[in-house]
Amino acid sequence: MDLDTSTFCVAPWFHIRNHTNMEKSVCCAMKENLVPGSADMQPLEYLNSEPIIKLKESLAKGIRPDACARCWKKEDAGMKSLRNQENFLLSGNKYPETSWLNSYFKNKKDYKSDILISAEVKVGNTCNHNCVMCSPAYSSLIYADWSKRKSDSFVQEKLQQDPKYLERSRSFSFRNPNYIEYIDNILTNNKHIRFLEFSGGEPFLNTILLNKLKALPDSVKSRLQIHFITNGSMNFSQICTDLGNFKSISCNVSIEGVGRVQEWARYGSEWETLEQNIIEARANNKITLSVWYCMQTSTILGFPDLAKWCKSIDVPLNFNIVHDPDYLSLRCLPPVLQEKFLTSIQKYNKFLNSSNQVSMFEEEQSLSLEKLIENITNTEFSEKLLEKFYAYIDWYESNKNIERLRNIFPELYEFKLK
Repeated sequence: MDLDTSTFCVAPWFHIRNHTNMEKSVCCAMKENLVPGSADMQPLEYLNSEPIIKLKESLAKGIRPDACARCWKKEDAGMKSLRNQENFLLSGNKYPETSWLNSYFKNKKDYKSDILISAEVKVGNTCNHNCVMCSPAYSSLIYADWSKRKSDSFVQEKLQQDPKYLERSRSFSFRNPNYIEYIDNILTNNKHIRFLEFSGGEPFLNTILLNKLKALPDSVKSRLQIHFITNGSMNFSQICTDLGNFKSISCNVSIEGVGRVQEWARYGSEWETLEQNIIEARANNKITLSVWYCMQTSTILGFPDLAKWCKSIDVPLNFNIVHDPDYLSLRCLPPVLQEKFLTSIQKYNKFLNSSNQVSMFEEEQSLSLEKLIENITNTEFSEKLLEKFYAYIDWYESNKNIERLRNIFPELYEFKLK
């Protein structure tokens, strides 16, 4: 089979991604659902469905499908797309010249997938945090919170868009048999699997998953690279050690700030415990460690302190910008505070420009300082969203025993009376 390398992508051949509702996709860049009703499909069944077969054929023949528009847009702008990233990752960084892909496709006659190489596995919404920017689909604590406050405006806004949203979220516990069956299939029926990413919820709370990983034969572990996206609340250094001798283990810890900022934004987090867990993992030579920050109006003024802390313990800091919900986005940040923030982070220029890879398979990678400045500079401030921001923060804090944001960052509230 001849492949047009200008459009060929490994994802629809060898990669699978499940959402919390168990619907499948071949990557995160393809927002269009090409195979509705895929929740009950196993990996190869999905990759060999008619829409994905057609997708593979188009990409192999030099055709740019509309479903892949986000990658084409990046590539046309001279940027690296998710297609580029996955082609190099799954080829062993030898794409296309001397990759095993050449041997695989040399005698290939059809567009049927025979093997699974990588998978992004969401293991449900079971979580021990109730974060300011999160939702019931990704946190069981937020599901419980929203279920008690169904009549409140912020819950109603979501339910008006999607009336069955809470009903579906209730079934997203990691003990759901669909998750367990799916993980079993990936781990036991795919001898060629090489890359696995686990997220939730909080994957380190999933004892079923952890026990299945521990039980894998050493011959399987030795070829598997695994990546966890975690809130860092557990002693994940010890957990990763107990998993055994995988080819590599990497952990990305989601943090919103230092000390009281973290405890405010990720309700349920204890900074002293989190800090100790990260420092312990930093000293564990079995783990590749990084930190991820979601830049948003409520915590952005604490970002320089987080950058300073990460630098002090020599842990890479990655970050991107929250756009949804829009009332937490940087459109809520008054211009005078935008300027204050941009001035405060200049001293971290060298450290923040590292742009470390956060995830094996994510489309949006960590911003450089230049891109961050460009994004903030080009962000249009909205007084209307700022008012909604204040209303949401009041609602978020109303049933929690936490310090108020107006006390943590009083400068954010100087605009409320104007």
